[in-house]
Amino acid sequence: MINILRDPVREAERIEEVVVRSNRGSVLRAYFTIGLHESYAENAVLAGMMGCNLSCVYCMWPSSYINPRKIGREKYLSPSEAASRILSVAEDHGLGEVRLSGGEPTLGWEHTKELIRLLRDRRLRVVLETNGILPAIREDIVSDIAGYTEIMVRVSIKAATPEIFETLTRTPARYHDYPFIFIERLVEAGVDPGRIVPVIMISFEDPRVISGLGERLASIDERLVRNAEPEILVVYPHILKRFKRLGRRLRPSPFKYPWEEEPL
Repeated sequence: MINILRDPVREAERIEEVVVRSNRGSVLRAYFTIGLHESYAENAVLAGMMGCNLSCVYCMWPSSYINPRKIGREKYLSPSEAASRILSVAEDHGLGEVRLSGGEPTLGWEHTKELIRLLRDRRLRVVLETNGILPAIREDIVSDIAGYTEIMVRVSIKAATPEIFETLTRTPARYHDYPFIFIERLVEAGVDPGRIVPVIMISFEDPRVISGLGERLASIDERLVRNAEPEILVVYPHILKRFKRLGRRLRPSPFKYPWEEEPL
């Protein structure tokens, strides 16, 4: 398997053409799930949006969700429709939090921005999960997040070094810096560092190398280090196949798919 690199900014444009639609002044977004997924987001509703501008080898979701080519009409939801379904699940299970994830929820940002507003109006705590690459170059996304003073932002740092980042994400190594640029811009825009959670994949590199990320985060704000969370690879069957095609050997661990195969 040849590790073909894709530019994530161009990929964002390409994927948005598939997963975002306009209808009567509303921006529709394709979802693969809205539901309760305790093994992925404990005590939270997971709103999983289709499409991502990265192609991470270890992504837990099937490639048809991440790089969709064809989507049924029933998967496209307006912000109000998505909010209604999220709120219904939250009320049924007595939950007060939703994670906007996927995929990459900053694709089709006009949809996500309106969805956040609707959920905040209903007093639901919103956690935005992003790879940070598109927001690093979009001032509007940074300013919108800064304006929503209650939401949490989880920024996924895919690897400790640019070289491993390129291998794992199939994205040019220079984009390794973008999540850090995004975090810096959030702090500069006045976002409380306590609302920013760096999530660091730690399964592929020496802990001494990973500790360098802590130093980099501390140079922005020391609270980011305290907030940081590790991400540990769980080897689902489709992930194992991807690594085998790349020629990398893995030791599988017990697994269980963390989503319910139920229609929206």
